[in-house]
Amino acid sequence: MIEGRPSKEAAPSPSSAPATNKRCACRRIAGILALLLLLGVAGLLTWGGDLLVAPDPLPAHAEVLVVLTGSQQGEQSRREEALRLFGEGRADHVVLSSPRVMYLGEWVPDLMRRYLERVYGVAQAQRVVLCPHNGYSTLEEARALRHCLEEQGWRSIVVVTSNYHTRRVRYSWYQAFRDARPPVHILVHGVSDGDFEPRGWWRSRRYAKTLVGEMTKLVWTYLFDRAQ
Repeated sequence: MIEGRPSKEAAPSPSSAPATNKRCACRRIAGILALLLLLGVAGLLTWGGDLLVAPDPLPAHAEVLVVLTGSQQGEQSRREEALRLFGEGRADHVVLSSPRVMYLGEWVPDLMRRYLERVYGVAQAQRVVLCPHNGYSTLEEARALRHCLEEQGWRSIVVVTSNYHTRRVRYSWYQAFRDARPPVHILVHGVSDGDFEPRGWWRSRRYAKTLVGEMTKLVWTYLFDRAQ
């Protein structure tokens, strides 16, 4: 009787072990990336608004409050806040940034002057300086307003803008005035104008749209929009 030889189990292919290790490594990397993505989303939801909203503490007194241009709603909120602070004696003067353009056949600065006199009175309107310019970006606006401010000899400035605009404004204004002699003391004050709130911004389409747009502008400003 001839007994059969015991069967031998097939030996694993030499290439199977490295392939298995590679798949395990890929899973670990994918897990780490997914975790980092979740942490990033959680961080953005919690602190994303703070990346934009970074106002300075208001001083007891400044020489001038500078109101930047913006949307109609945003500009009105900025102007009202500046005039409120001016009425409280927090500054000696107010500067309104104004586009040098025509609207319905009239220069916008002239329309703004008549509006101020009608709403706030002639005496208060006379303490407001209009600075027309053709600046397109925040940095160009700061450069244009620098000339206007230096003509008056003002060195203590509070820039009034929308809350989500504060971090970008501070960077651009520091760039525009970095070679000023004597140095200019610049602080940035943020106003809530209805377009953005840093807490729970993802619950509002308007707030989310503002965050995405302003984040894009902020990155561009830090990378490319530098004073020469």
